[in-house]
Amino acid sequence: MPDMPAASVILIASDGIEPLHPILSRLRAQSIADTLELVVAAPSDAEALQLALESSAFWGGDVVEADLSTSAKARCAAIRAACAPVVILAEDHAFPVTDQWAEELLAALGGPYDAVGPAIENANPNTAISWAVLAIEYGPWISGDTPYEADLIPGHNSAYRRDVLSAFDNQLEDLMEAEYMLHRAMRVAGARLLVDPTIRIKHVNHSRVWTSVKLVFTGGRVFAATRAAIWSPVLRAAYGFAFPAIGLMRFWRMLRDLWSVDTDRKPPATVILSCALIAAANALGEGLGYAFGAGKVRAAYAKLEYGRWRQIQTGEFDAALPR
Repeated sequence: MPDMPAASVILIASDGIEPLHPILSRLRAQSIADTLELVVAAPSDAEALQLALESSAFWGGDVVEADLSTSAKARCAAIRAACAPVVILAEDHAFPVTDQWAEELLAALGGPYDAVGPAIENANPNTAISWAVLAIEYGPWISGDTPYEADLIPGHNSAYRRDVLSAFDNQLEDLMEAEYMLHRAMRVAGARLLVDPTIRIKHVNHSRVWTSVKLVFTGGRVFAATRAAIWSPVLRAAYGFAFPAIGLMRFWRMLRDLWSVDTDRKPPATVILSCALIAAANALGEGLGYAFGAGKVRAAYAKLEYGRWRQIQTGEFDAALPR
């Protein structure tokens, strides 16, 4: 094995080793698995988890004891412990489509770019709510076939030069609360971001109605609070009162992005209604976030992010697993 890993794959283990088995299986199948370091943020130093990483086909693995009250804190702890020049953010519910995923991300970062994001496919496409959640979280990246320089790349599932992230030092945690803010700060610092739709992952989306509503509501509030942290009270209030317009704009963008997947067919009525519900919940959360800050929802949002396999409808589990 090489003296230094080519990339460090960052994962969060909130519930032990069991939920990580599917993504570990896909990572072991990667063409450059023996050059990948796995760094897993966990609530405590789990012996079984450490053993699973060390006994696999990877360059190496490490379990980092981390604060999991938000995913940003957990990921930053793992990023600081990583030793490769590239870090790849990954999730236990997002699966590389091909065995060349990691190799292709590294090749894309071999050019002038400081971060690269993939296209996102729906791993559980049989429910309307799943499509609505995918559209609001990853809509801009669900179609396309030509790489392009971008202002934003998919959150939680992209690759970054580690030195670029390290330059933000103590700010990184705050910026990663909403990766939109990280990408904006990177561009201001002169970094270049690439979206390469030829690199693809399948993402499992919430599909239970009530938990999906809670996810996008709390996510909207966390996003707005992070974005508006240094705004004046007047600007925060103005954006807070504008939440109905934000909801309408987001609803239109969701439908536009979903339509781009199949330009010959509009999304069915059930998907359109689901998009309306999800856009409204997200906009209400965003309005409250602008007006009043995040409140106590950051931890609740993290729990909804972590427990993805518990938030899909009956019968979807087997279909959503990687093949």
